Amino acid sequence: MEIKQLFEKDIDRNINGVIKVAQDDEALIQQELSEYVVTRELSRHFADFFENYAAAIDVPTDKMGVWITGFFGSGKSHFLKMLSYLLSNREVAGQRAIQYFDGKIEDPLVMESMRRAVGVPTEAILFNIDSKAGHWKEGAAARTALLRAFTRVFYEHLGFFGADFRVARLEAHVDAKGKTQQFRDAFARISGGDWLQDRESYTFYEDDIVEVLGEVMGMSEEAARRFFQQDEDEAIAPDALVGEIRKYVERRSAESGGDFRLLFMVDEVGQFIGEDVNLMLNLQTLVEELGAQCQGKVWVMVTSQEAIDKVVKVAGDDFSKIQGRFNTRLTLSSSSVDEVIKKRVLQKTPEAAALLEAAYQEKAPVLKNLFTFENSQSDLLGYADGDEFQQAYPFVSYQFKLMPKVFAEIRRHGNAGKHLASGERSMLSGFQESAQKVEHRDTTALVPLWHFYDTLAKSLDYEIRQVIDRAERAAEDGLGLQPQDVAVLKTLYLIHYLKDVAPTLGNISILMVDCMDADKIALRQQVKGSLERLQRENYIARYGDSYTFLTDEEQDVEREIKETPIDSSAVVEEIRKIVFDSICGAKRSHRLGNSDFAFDRYVDDGLYGQPQSGMKLNVITAAHELSSADEEVLKLRSADKALVVLRSDEDYYEVLQNAAKIKKYARMQSGQISDSKQAILKAKAKEAENASKEAQRILDAALANAMVFVNGRLLKPPCSRGADCLVFVLDELAEATYTKAKHIGAPVAGWADVKAILLGGYQLSLPGANDDALKDLELHLEAQARTHGATSVADLRRSFTGVPYGWSEADVAALVAQLVLDKKAVIEVGGQPLEPSDPRAFDALRGTGKNAEAAAVRKRERMGEEVLVPVRHLLKDLTNNIDVPADEDGLVAAVKDYVDGTADRLQQLLQHYAAQPAYPGKAVVQDGIRLMEGIKAEESNAHSLMQLFAARKNELLDFDEDFEPVQGFFPNQQRLFDEALHLVDRMRDEAEYLEAPEAEAALGQVQDVLAMDSPYGRVKDLSGLMAKVRSAHEAVLQRRRRALLDHWEEVQAELLDYAQQKGQAEAFTDAVKRAVTQRKEDAAKADTINRIEALESQLGQYRDNTVVAIEEAVERHEAQAAAEASVAGAPSRPASAAPAPAPQPKTKELRRADVCPPTKLTSEADVDQYVEKIRHALLEALRENGAVRLKG
Repeated sequence: MEIKQLFEKDIDRNINGVIKVAQDDEALIQQELSEYVVTRELSRHFADFFENYAAAIDVPTDKMGVWITGFFGSGKSHFLKMLSYLLSNREVAGQRAIQYFDGKIEDPLVMESMRRAVGVPTEAILFNIDSKAGHWKEGAAARTALLRAFTRVFYEHLGFFGADFRVARLEAHVDAKGKTQQFRDAFARISGGDWLQDRESYTFYEDDIVEVLGEVMGMSEEAARRFFQQDEDEAIAPDALVGEIRKYVERRSAESGGDFRLLFMVDEVGQFIGEDVNLMLNLQTLVEELGAQCQGKVWVMVTSQEAIDKVVKVAGDDFSKIQGRFNTRLTLSSSSVDEVIKKRVLQKTPEAAALLEAAYQEKAPVLKNLFTFENSQSDLLGYADGDEFQQAYPFVSYQFKLMPKVFAEIRRHGNAGKHLASGERSMLSGFQESAQKVEHRDTTALVPLWHFYDTLAKSLDYEIRQVIDRAERAAEDGLGLQPQDVAVLKTLYLIHYLKDVAPTLGNISILMVDCMDADKIALRQQVKGSLERLQRENYIARYGDSYTFLTDEEQDVEREIKETPIDSSAVVEEIRKIVFDSICGAKRSHRLGNSDFAFDRYVDDGLYGQPQSGMKLNVITAAHELSSADEEVLKLRSADKALVVLRSDEDYYEVLQNAAKIKKYARMQSGQISDSKQAILKAKAKEAENASKEAQRILDAALANAMVFVNGRLLKPPCSRGADCLVFVLDELAEATYTKAKHIGAPVAGWADVKAILLGGYQLSLPGANDDALKDLELHLEAQARTHGATSVADLRRSFTGVPYGWSEADVAALVAQLVLDKKAVIEVGGQPLEPSDPRAFDALRGTGKNAEAAAVRKRERMGEEVLVPVRHLLKDLTNNIDVPADEDGLVAAVKDYVDGTADRLQQLLQHYAAQPAYPGKAVVQDGIRLMEGIKAEESNAHSLMQLFAARKNELLDFDEDFEPVQGFFPNQQRLFDEALHLVDRMRDEAEYLEAPEAEAALGQVQDVLAMDSPYGRVKDLSGLMAKVRSAHEAVLQRRRRALLDHWEEVQAELLDYAQQKGQAEAFTDAVKRAVTQRKEDAAKADTINRIEALESQLGQYRDNTVVAIEEAVERHEAQAAAEASVAGAPSRPASAAPAPAPQPKTKELRRADVCPPTKLTSEADVDQYVEKIRHALLEALRENGAVRLKG
């Protein structure tokens, strides 16, 4: 039986694959209605729509908008058209539209709602908005384009010329007057034409129309001509348009017996609105006005590829209003595309269905084996059962899943392809035409995927068709291709943009299956040959195990990429990154047990990253000479390292080489690049990225299957993953390289444990577990001691973290700390040994702190008794302490304490001498400091310290003997010594006033004691001697003070008496008393004789100054009195007659100290002579001046 005989309906009949709302051919409409498939999805949409629509028949509503959403080709236009046929109760081929739905709608309630709805007189205005208003979307009219479209179709529905509003308004005016036929007749008579045919060119009939208007409408010529002056593009306002629609509906309702509906059914509104907010708001305003004024008698139903909230961003209340108007929202999909196709195109006769089901039962295992895809979507399957087989035959179920996506992607990626519908309409054509290609084959035939290419070829971009056409010509002419190669090429194009099916050899072979009895192995070989020829001729490209279709431009780019030279080092570098960064995880060290081992990473002998000076892991690729070397060579070459020789059936090197070529080619592109080439380069970049991922997969498998050689041994890693293989190799390499790593039996947990060991607070969980490691370290220090002495901590760390130990830095530090604690090693900083408790010791081991570079470790040397015994005895003598430590460390510490303590005390005493150089014993202190500092210089070396300490025995004992009285002086004798110094200093100017000889002798003795180098035995005498001096001095001071006070009393009395005599007592009495009182208080406070003498000199000066002041006051008083008397006695006497004042005698002021100079008088003759000199000086001054005044 031929395939064409299986179908219930003729497979060759004409099926309108694309529905257009403007199509009005009755035969096509009959086919649409009779073959319309109401799927489960459409049943729900019919139910939802008619529920809302029927409810509005009885109850007025303003919710009269319907928004039908569905992507291009989903059947939304078909659905809208079906609603128009149904609601307008259209009669087609002798049947009403609803009769065609008998049996299509299973729910009787839905059918009842439909019958009730179609019973209401209804007129449907069905139109594609772009065809009615597309020319208005440009220029000034763009903002009102949607309103103009509604105005146009409404006028056209009324029979007017809606394309020109000026003409339409004229026709409406004439019609309102009931003179339409009269107007048309007059136009025919006057112009000789037909109005309906000529109205589009009305401007050429201006004179005729003016005459017709004058005749029919009674208009003047001037008024008629103003009609031609109107703006032909002037749009009607929304409320005015709605007003006209309302009046029309009211009139039709009256004519229909009270009920009538007018429907605006608009196709592709969403596409028309696009991103124009104004158009969306126009639609909202119009629908809102229609709802408010017409109350459900006018409905607006629109289709859109996008949901209402996706068409354009309308904010806030405006969006809410739009949603409110379009209360009925239906969303169509192509999810049931197979249901439509199977019923309209592939419906079988009962006999054929039974035959096919029986055939399936026989072929089921074969069919399941034929259609098993690899690395693809799980819903790409063959047949689930016999029923699915008979419904889909001659197609395979996966094609119903795949083809909608093929159509959608071709439409998305191509300009011409944008005219393809990806829903059931074009799918109908595709499946029908593909079935027709096999209609004469027997019932074992199947439709391969490539047949669909021919159904859509005319809609493809030229550059795509050109590639296929060129391949067909090449196959026909035998130029590198065979006919079956073209079919493979078509298949690759169809899946070119899909992610659902991987374009591998296996999957392509499945897509090429055209018979249930196909030999899958033979077909695979045939397809493989086609792929190789297509790749060789540059029609396709291969990336790993995937193949891809190339356009002409892509072929050019592919050819240039293939010819791009690439250095093999770039490929190897990429392998390094994949192996060590992606698969290995960018590790620079490997953990085995408790240790981390650094390793150097190589690929084909080339180092990757910075050297770690650790283990060496070398991965050998197919590009290296060792990849083909025999086993013995590889064993030799793996000495002290690991060799991992990659093994793979897939060519990872070629994959990465192609990716590298793509990247290099892309970098080389410069200047202006076309958009299409940019798109190709972008796709190529993605291919390179995918190639890198594919190479990683292959390399992972290659590592898992690699030949592994470690230190001359061939190993077989028990691994299934590359990462596990590398872990295995590094484990083996670490054990072969770090042979002494296991000497650390009990590693420390961290640096806190190291500090605890130094402080003696840590104990190993396994005693003796680290003995081997401690022995290794001790032997190393011994060897260093024989040649270098101390070993820097940094060198020690490098030695024991490296080969063959591999210990952690913390473990190395812990071992050193243990040796220090066991008194087998010493930590030094700058040559100075550190105690374990010293924080610097821990810093030195950790390599931190400012002295880290100077830190070293030295093997400790033990001192013999010949050194320790003399030191022990000497220290007992010096400290007067019999409890001197017996052990070496204690004795060294005690010596250091003595030397350091003594040096500190001496330094403190030296400060006393800085403040008072007269203190005794300074030389002893200075000598002691020099002695102690000399010994301290050897404290960094305990052995040298002890030897020097013993060698300085005599000096130390002498110092100890000399220093003892110095220590006793401070502070016990220091106070008396200070008092004596103060007294001597005070008596320096007072000694001449001491009258007692014994006092002068005592002062001399005090000065003798202070001048002694070792006055310690005489200091006790200073107290008595100082008492004698103070007593004698105080006696003289008291006598002189009393004499001074008496003298002041005399001066006060003398001055007060003199002031009284001169009549100036009132002016001077208080001042003199205050001054004398102050001078007496100063005398009482004076504690030196010198001060008393100073005050005595002030007495005479004060007396003289005060006498002069009294005399001057008297003179001023007398002068004033004389002047007043003169004025009073002779008021009229002229000033020129006043007597001349009497001449005043000149007064000579002499200092008393000059007249009476200090001197020592020892005889009566001395007194006479002294007085005579005074007398002579005074008389001489009197003769010369007439008056003499003694002062101070």
